[in-house]
Amino acid sequence: MIRKMQNKVLWPALGIAVIGVTLTGCGGNNAGDTAPGATTAQAPAASPTASTETASTGAGAQHSDHNHDAQTQVTMAKFFPGAQLSAKPFPFNEAAAAHMGEEAGVKFSGKEGEWQVFEATQNGKRVGMAVMTHSTLPDGKDMHVAFAVNPKFAITHVTALNAPDAAKMKTFIAQTLGKNYKAAFKVGKDLKAAPGLSPQVAQVAADAVHKGVVILIENFDPAHAEEEGREHTEDAGHAGHKEGDGHSH
Repeated sequence: MIRKMQNKVLWPALGIAVIGVTLTGCGGNNAGDTAPGATTAQAPAASPTASTETASTGAGAQHSDHNHDAQTQVTMAKFFPGAQLSAKPFPFNEAAAAHMGEEAGVKFSGKEGEWQVFEATQNGKRVGMAVMTHSTLPDGKDMHVAFAVNPKFAITHVTALNAPDAAKMKTFIAQTLGKNYKAAFKVGKDLKAAPGLSPQVAQVAADAVHKGVVILIENFDPAHAEEEGREHTEDAGHAGHKEGDGHSH
C-alpha cells in the first residue's frame, strides 16, 4: 500500500494547460491523425479488437516537440473519443520519486515529473485519466508508452510509440490491461515477454506503465488519499499505544 507523504508539494497555481476543445471525431483513419509508430491495445470491454497503427511524419529536429505534442493529442483523443481533455500537472521532486519508488517497488529516475497527465471529462464528470510516459531503452533510443485508466484507475487502453518490434510490443503491453496500482509488473513472473522481444525492453515498458499508474493514484484519487490518511492515523495511534505501554506503572 502506498503511504501518504508527510509534506506533499502543492500543485502549481499556474501551468495547467487545457486542450480546450471537445475532441469529438478526433483520431481519424488518415495518416495525419495517426500517431507515428504506435502499437495499441484496448481492453475488451472498450474494443473487441486491438490494432497496430503506424504512420510517417516529416523529419527535422526542429519539429520534434510539435510532432510529439500532436502524437499525444491524437493518442489521448482515441482513448477518450468525444471527451474534453485537460492537462494536469502534479507535484514531483526527489522526495516524491523516492517515496513512490520505495512503496511501488520500482525505481523512479526522477524525470517522471516531465510526463504528461490528462483528465478526460464528459458533461463535467471524469470518465478517466491518461498518461504519456517517456523512457530510454537499453540502446539509448526513446520510447513513449501511453495508457488510459477508468474512474477506478484500472488500465483500459495502452499504446507504445516508437517501440522496437511493434507487433511483439503490442502483444506484450496488452497484458497490462485491467491492472491497477496494486498489481505486479515483473517480466518473467507477472508478465510474459512476447517471443523475440527483449525482456529488458519489455520491462522498460512495464515499468513505465506501473510508475504512471502509481503517479495517478497518488495524486488524483481522493479515496486513496483518505485511505492513506486513516492508515497514518492508525499507525500514529499504535505507536503512541506502544510508547504508553512502555512507561506504564
